Parts: sequence; C-alpha cells; structure tokens
Amino acid sequence: MIMEVEFLIEGLDPSEYLIKVVTGFVKDCIKQSRVSESDIDKILLADDDNYLKAIKQLDENETYTKNNMVVGMGKTIYRRNNNEYKNGIVLKRVIIEAPLEGNIKYKNIDEWEPARLEFLYVIHHELGHCYDNKTRNLIEYPKIFDENKLFKIKQVAEYYTAILLSDFFACVFSAYAAREKMIEYDCRNLDGYVIKGEKRIVDLKTKYFVDKNYLYELAFEVAGDFWFILMQYAKLVGFKIGNEVLSSVEIKVDSDVINKNIDILREFEKILNNCYKYYPNYDSKIHNFLFDIWNRLCLRCGYEFVEGLNSDALFFNIY
Repeated sequence: MIMEVEFLIEGLDPSEYLIKVVTGFVKDCIKQSRVSESDIDKILLADDDNYLKAIKQLDENETYTKNNMVVGMGKTIYRRNNNEYKNGIVLKRVIIEAPLEGNIKYKNIDEWEPARLEFLYVIHHELGHCYDNKTRNLIEYPKIFDENKLFKIKQVAEYYTAILLSDFFACVFSAYAAREKMIEYDCRNLDGYVIKGEKRIVDLKTKYFVDKNYLYELAFEVAGDFWFILMQYAKLVGFKIGNEVLSSVEIKVDSDVINKNIDILREFEKILNNCYKYYPNYDSKIHNFLFDIWNRLCLRCGYEFVEGLNSDALFFNIY
C-alpha cells in the first residue's frame, strides 16, 4: 500500500504539504485506473540525475530507455517484495509538475497543450502497466542478446515483441486519459522518429562502406528502428481500442514508410485488435504474427534478414 510519494530530487527537501499534494494527486490518478493502491508498493519522483538511481532502488538490474529516438520518462517494475509481487513506479519530476501547473493555469483540461497532456498521460500509462503486469504476471522480459552476444534475429524479435505487447496493453488500459489532440501530436512525433531512424541508418551504411565492422551495429539499428515504428503505431491503436471516443479518429502520418506500407499496418492493427479481444488468453502464436509483420515491413523497405548457423545476416541495397 502506498503511504506517500518519495522524492529523489537534488537540492529539494520536500515539505509535508508538498508530499501531501503530490501523493494526493497520484492517488486520484490511481482511482481512475484499473489498479488499486494495494497493487503498488512504491512510487518515486526523481530528477534527471537521480532517475536511474531511483530505478535501481526498485531493482538493481533494471535500467531505462535512452537512445536517439526517445528518453524514458516513467518506469514500472513488477518485482517480489516480502513474498508478494508488487509494482513500483519511477516518474521524472516534470511528469508531476506539468499536470499540477496545468490544474492551476487552466480551468479545463481540454485547454491543455498536447505536451502537457502527454506528461499527465505518462502517469496513467504506468498504471496501465501495473494492471497488465499483475494480470499477465510479467516478472521477466526476454533478453535482446543471446549468451554469446551474437546477432540472432529471432532473439531480437522476442525482446521487442514482449515490449510491444506490454506497451500496447498499457496504452489500451490507460486510453481513458488520452485525447484526440494527443493522437495528432503522437502522429507528428512518429513522423519525426521515422526521419531520425532513416538518417541514422544512412549514417551507419556510410560507415559500413568504409569499415565492415559496422555491420553488426547496422543490423541492430535496422531491426530496432522498424520494431520501434511498430511500437509507436501500436500505441495509437491502443488509444483507439481503449477509448470509445477516439475509436473513429484516423491515424494520419506523413512518412512514406507508413503510407507506402499502410496495408501491412492495417493487418497489424487487426492482429492487435484480436489480441486484445482475447486478453489475457490471446493466441500463443502472437509473437510469430508480429515477427511476420515486422519482417514484411523490412523487406518492403529494402532490408532482408536471413537466419544463419551462428550469427544471422542482413542484406540491403547499397544504393
């Protein structure tokens, strides 16, 4: 049971009033979700410098997403505590500060700008993870590398499909906190992610032509970028499934990678819909279905992954 939110912010000694306000705000969010306070035993609020430290307090083996695409703003960890499995949540300070400021600055949440809505949504998204963790008993995720750190595409796929499903379900279960302007905002962000990914791949190709040792990094980059596109698209689908008000909102993305492969993504959307329909007892072959979608998307964009005896191979057009 959460007693109060804990602060790990450099130079801040929170007053009893601040702790009470922040804890009350988080508990109000919990009341809107599918989880109860008894499902969560700790919530930590940290600044950038202490974010990883806060995560390590929950599980010393955990880390967080930080790459050229995104930087993690919230983290939920399901772990054993006193012979019970409980959720612990770490949030960056802006995730709480922006919504609290919004409550003061605006009369109505619909007046909030998309970025502020996204910060508020992160809280509900992590609560969505809490519900999914408990329902599916998500104690451990697959590793991206095998024991020899070879490039094995099925191993990479197991890692990313587990994350994709976890994030998709969290989005469905927190979609009540989403707004139409957030979908528009996230569509623009997806455009940006695609552009960044294409640029990094081009840069790595250039390095590979000079030094073939870059092939290993290039293979992981290509694989990860296409999985990331699917994960971000799944988030938008999750909003539409979980919030009836958003069910008719169209996903509009300008990127050619999206628009030229919309038939594959429509099939992807159907798979996700069917997966949620039978949640948590969905088809055990879901990972194979998602791998097939990812593989076809890669092929359409000029990248072919082939399994080998030891490490797997990546083929691509040099032009």
